[in-house]
Amino acid sequence: MVNYIYPRIKDKLKLLPATMDWFLLLISKNNSMKNILGILVLCSFLFYGCSKDSNKNSDLPDGACLQSAIDDGFVFWSGSHKMLYGGENPDWHFDITKSSLRECQLRFGLGREAFDALIDPQYKTVQEEDFRYDESDRFIIVLSDAGPKVYSITLLTHHEVINEVIDGTPVMVVYCVLADLAAVYNRTYCDTVFTFALSGYTYSTPEVWDGVDAFVFWDRETESLWWPLYDEAVSGEMLGTNMEKYKGNLWWEITWDEILRDYSDALVMASGQSMDPPVNWPQYENVSCR
Repeated sequence: MVNYIYPRIKDKLKLLPATMDWFLLLISKNNSMKNILGILVLCSFLFYGCSKDSNKNSDLPDGACLQSAIDDGFVFWSGSHKMLYGGENPDWHFDITKSSLRECQLRFGLGREAFDALIDPQYKTVQEEDFRYDESDRFIIVLSDAGPKVYSITLLTHHEVINEVIDGTPVMVVYCVLADLAAVYNRTYCDTVFTFALSGYTYSTPEVWDGVDAFVFWDRETESLWWPLYDEAVSGEMLGTNMEKYKGNLWWEITWDEILRDYSDALVMASGQSMDPPVNWPQYENVSCR
């Protein structure tokens, strides 16, 4: 893990915000004490070397903003295409030639498979999982005809996106620890079903949520980027497509105590799940929203 992160941050310690939560998530995903200690050392460098102002690049003119992202190692050119770093695999970079984001306000660049955004989540019963949780632990509950499903906020910090189907409707259950954003979104846009994951970036702008950092999604089918604080796709083929939340009366936040009392028949997303990065994922071309 250290060997993965360090090359991406060694030249930009003074450019990244001092936001420790993101790195604490990586620590929680790894059981190796050596890697944990290594990441803690890197975090200490970040804390020491980074600006306290997470929006310090927001007032840069566009040309300087782009150059800052290029100097930072996030953005590069491939022929006439402007690309955003997406991981060590050269096939993972994002084409942001068409984008509504200001590149210098993107942060971290951990890679698009740094978080296991599950596509086949597994579940256990409330009774099987009761020993894991305290009464005040937070969850998202999603109601369905087959019975409720609940998702631990703590587990969601490991995955951040869970792709699921509820009563035949493709949805994603998401949680962003930096923005404390818990929500359920539809995954069908322009009559097409999408599969979502984490880009490894956060984004902020002073005009939205007082400049808080929040995760940036991407879809596996067109590799467009989406930002939930704008509620729309922000790059690629789907640029400008509005995100839609799932039916608001069928999901909400809940505590474990309330689950035990009112929804003891619920299925609980199981802990300890992981997945290998999918290969040869089907790609969509010329998705029409008209």
